[in-house]
This record gives sequence, C-alpha cells and structure tokens, in this order.
Amino acid sequence: MIGIIVLLLPAISLLSKKVRLFLYHRKKYRNQIYGFHRSRKEKLIWLHCASLGEFELSKPLIKFLKTNHPKLVLILTFFSPSGLKSSTEVEHIDLVGYLPLDTRKRVGQFLEITKPDMAILVKYEFWPNLLFELHRRDIITYAISCRFYRNQFLFYWYGKWLLKLIQSIDHLFVQEEKSKTLLERYQFDNVSVCGDLRIDRVIENASKSFSNEVILSFLGSSNCIVAGSTWDKDHEILLPIIGKKFSKIIIAPHDISPDSISSLEQKIHVPYEKFTCPNPTNIHKAKILILDTIGILSMVYRYAQITYVGGGFSKKGLHNILEPSSYFKPVLFGPHYKHFPEATDLIEKGIGYSLRNTDDLNNVIDDLLENPKRLSHIRAETQEYLTKNEGGTKKVYQFIRNEINIG
Repeated sequence: MIGIIVLLLPAISLLSKKVRLFLYHRKKYRNQIYGFHRSRKEKLIWLHCASLGEFELSKPLIKFLKTNHPKLVLILTFFSPSGLKSSTEVEHIDLVGYLPLDTRKRVGQFLEITKPDMAILVKYEFWPNLLFELHRRDIITYAISCRFYRNQFLFYWYGKWLLKLIQSIDHLFVQEEKSKTLLERYQFDNVSVCGDLRIDRVIENASKSFSNEVILSFLGSSNCIVAGSTWDKDHEILLPIIGKKFSKIIIAPHDISPDSISSLEQKIHVPYEKFTCPNPTNIHKAKILILDTIGILSMVYRYAQITYVGGGFSKKGLHNILEPSSYFKPVLFGPHYKHFPEATDLIEKGIGYSLRNTDDLNNVIDDLLENPKRLSHIRAETQEYLTKNEGGTKKVYQFIRNEINIG
C-alpha cells in the first residue's frame, strides 16, 4: 500500500501545492543524506521525530548526549517540515533531514548510507518497513516518551501485525504505568516507565530569561490571559470575555497561515494588533495581540495571569498544557482531554480546568480572580507536580549511555 502511494505522489503533486512542497523538500534533504560519509571511528545515533512537538521534548536528551559525548555523531530526521524548520536551533547536530518514505528500498538506502549504531524513535513513529529493517540489521532501537491505551488499533486483530513489529524494538520508554501494564499483557518484557519527557523540556524553557518589547508595550500594567494553539471554536468562547474579565488577551493561533489569521481578524470587534507588524503608536490601546509567529509561545505564557490552551474542542487533541504549567499558571482547556494524562492529573489536583462554553470560562475566571489563595495553591501544587515528574530524560540518557558504551 505504501509503495502504491509513493508511486502516485508525483501525479498528486500536479494538483496539490502541499504535496509538491512535500516532495521538493524531501528531494532537497535526501541529496544531503546521500552525500553523507559515515566514519566508523565514532558512534552514530539517529534520532527521529515526527514534528516540532516531538523535537521539543527531545532537546534535553540531545543536550545530554552532545554535552557528555562531543565526538558522538548525531543525525536528526523529521516527517513534518515544522520540526525541520526549527532544527537549526540545536547545536552540534551533524546531519538533518527527512525520514525516507516507508518502502523497503528507501529505508534500506538510508540505513546503508548512515549506518547508525542506534536509532531513537520519539513517541509514535512506528513505520512498518522501518521497524523491519532496523530489526533485520540488528540496529539497537529505542522508542521514547510513548503512550499506549486499550482502544488503540494496535490491540485489535487488524493492528496485531504492527504490534508484533513494535515488540522487536529493543526498549520502549513509556510515559505512565498504564502503558507498561498494557504492553506486558501482550508479552512485552522490554518496557520502562520514564514519565513525560516534555516536562524536562518545559522546565528548562521556563528557566530561560525572556523579554519582548512588543508584548510589554501591548500589556502596559494590565493583567492578561494568554491563549495558545487556538482554533476557531476556542476563539468563539474566548472573544466574548474581552473587556469583561480581562482588558487584554494574547491569542496564538495554531494555524498562522494568512487565511487563518484573516479569518480571526474578521471575528474581532475591538482594537487589536498583530505581533509581526504592530503599530507602535496604538499598540497600548489594543485589547488583543495576535501572536502570528511560531517559536515563542512557550516563553510568552509567563506574561499571563491565567492561561488557555486550544485543541480541546476537537477530537484531534489538546495541545501542550505543560508549557503554561511550567510557569505555575492556571490552565484552562476544552472538554476533549481524556487521552492526555497530564490534563487529567491537573484537573484532579485542582490546577487545571476543562470548559464546555463561554459560561464555564466566565465562572472559572471569576473563581480564580476572586480567590487569591486559590492562585497561590495552584502555584504550589503545580510546582510540586512538575518536580515529582521531572528527570525522565536523565533516566533515558543513562540507559542509552550504558547500552551503547559511549561513556
């Protein structure tokens, strides 16, 4: 099936600009990989991330590896271009590229050229031909920060073939005990619990200094709510609170394409500015600042009194609520969060809030603003939660170091 799709992609690209770019960028970076010459003198680790989110949680591990073993060769690949665009932020990556499309021939060529001593797959990158070839070539393979749950297709009759391939991975580092217990029912004996590696990353990010003149000019002395990774449904419940609960709001849409930003602008009926082209004269009068850029949202949450994270009104999934939590802020989000254990944890501890509509939003904000002690409680409980769950990256690193004998 994958082979047929690969054959059809050039024809599909004639009708789709997105597919054309997909193929163009892959060809560009494939040439770099084909020109790579592996030296057998040093160990080589290949780390693969699907996209930007997986790359973010991998950064502390990359730092551990390269700081402690500067001669280690590290190759980094992505499936999505969003991660590739940000890969230049990490020092000492020896080669960056795209994951080859999952055919035996393409995967085989990639592995023959790069000859990794170890492959690290982040979260859910379980491509069948990739797993088969890694196992066939006896390449040590780890999967990190994984989660498994009973209603995944892997645990039905039609997914068992892929589950068997996943079982060939040398070791899986899962986020929680439930995943480990589930896998053990299917005779997995290669599983460790290391928590959500994103926690190490968000703690590291929050410790960095950050100041931005555009945001400071916009806020003045006002309190604000920062709403990150938002979609249309999130905007529907957020926009009515402007001027009633908060005089200022920073909105960072998940989709920052021109069409998406234009659609958001049409729904705004109060003064607003865009981060990338603010009017210095009027920005302090604006009620809304649209963060129409990527890469700084995780830092911007520090300016909020209350935070909101989008995606919770779609079954596609809630976005990263750990980023605002790293500043010990209350986190609000929509009703679809059941597959996100960190969201369940925060709700159970009374430091996260699920909303169904604007009325819920109003009630939660009133409760928080009228109870300063609750904000203090949230700060203390969030700090305790993060402290208790940090350190997973170090556990993974120590396991890798011992196994590959690089230290």
